Amino acid sequence: MAGITYGEFMNIDEDLRFLSGHHQFYRRQQTVPKTVQEFVPQNQHELETTSVAKKDGSEADIEQAQKFAGVSVGIASLITESIISHPCIVIRRQCQVHYKSHRFHLTPFTLFPVIVKLQRRQGFGTLWKGAGSMFILRGLTLMTETVVSEFSPFPREINQFSSLKHIFQHLALKCITYTVLTPFYSASLVETVQSDIASEKPGVLDTLKEGLFRLTCWRKPRTNRLIPIWMLVGPSVLHGLLHYVVSSVVQSLSSWFINLNIQREKERLGIEEKDHIGVTHQCFSDLTAIFMGNFVSDIIVFPSETVLHRLFLQGTRTIIDNLDCGTSVMPVITRYEGPFDCIETILEEEGAAGLYKGFGALLLQYILHAAILKGTRVILDEVMFTVRKARKR
Repeated sequence: MAGITYGEFMNIDEDLRFLSGHHQFYRRQQTVPKTVQEFVPQNQHELETTSVAKKDGSEADIEQAQKFAGVSVGIASLITESIISHPCIVIRRQCQVHYKSHRFHLTPFTLFPVIVKLQRRQGFGTLWKGAGSMFILRGLTLMTETVVSEFSPFPREINQFSSLKHIFQHLALKCITYTVLTPFYSASLVETVQSDIASEKPGVLDTLKEGLFRLTCWRKPRTNRLIPIWMLVGPSVLHGLLHYVVSSVVQSLSSWFINLNIQREKERLGIEEKDHIGVTHQCFSDLTAIFMGNFVSDIIVFPSETVLHRLFLQGTRTIIDNLDCGTSVMPVITRYEGPFDCIETILEEEGAAGLYKGFGALLLQYILHAAILKGTRVILDEVMFTVRKARKR
């Protein structure tokens, strides 16, 4: 999104107030009569120069603290999304595609014994399988959106001032991206859920190879149970579009509500505490809004994600870990004819709760995410408090 960041805005705001104070000082110097200026002590100018130097040093400290805050928040968010959350994604997807499971793992508490058994049997790295394919998928998403936006009028980003036409063009860009990435998402899913002890470890570029293979076999699958990609594009686009729209709406509402509370807090505390609120609170208001958007959208689209993952995995001859016990494996053998048949079969054989298998892993993922954000905020608040305390000396 075009514009300046909140940290840059706070730097500009503080610099303007700093320059405004000096401008008023020089204006007072000019209006003082010459006869009065003669009685001003000579060391007064030295005191003013010293105070200015101290203030410049304090401004540099605040700027460094703001940079540290931005880098820390970015690193914490990256670690949470890419490393810590991945084991929860692996467990959740394995639960979703386990059509014969008796334990649905609707809460995080039933997952802990299974996770311990998996690690003892297959090693610590079993929960991070498919992590490389996730990074490849993100790169493909970025590349596809960039290419489409360069050769079409569809914008990659929109804001609250965008016209209705630009919003629909942006959604069209997302639909094209989801369409192109459907076979690669299916290949990434296989690497994420397959068992390490019953399958060969995939190579670095296997996601690209398998995705391109499924893309070339658009209409004629290589096995009888493998659903053609053209039948999966529609559900995949609808799922991705629903997730994106819900996430964006919830994120905007959360951001508006949080910023409103911050503004009220600033007015209550006064201008002296304005900067202290701005440095940390605005950073985490954006992260909290993103957190709420992703959390609400993941809950809403969870049933459709379950159906989509089962359709993607059908006919791929994938062997997954049995999360009923965590000590055995099982093949995925289903015969769904399409998304509606998949929904009817799940409701008939597993009940409505079957659409929410592995929901406890989703809750665990966001509990860990919230804990990391809270811990990062506490650390940054302590750092900013130390910097400002040193500034007042």
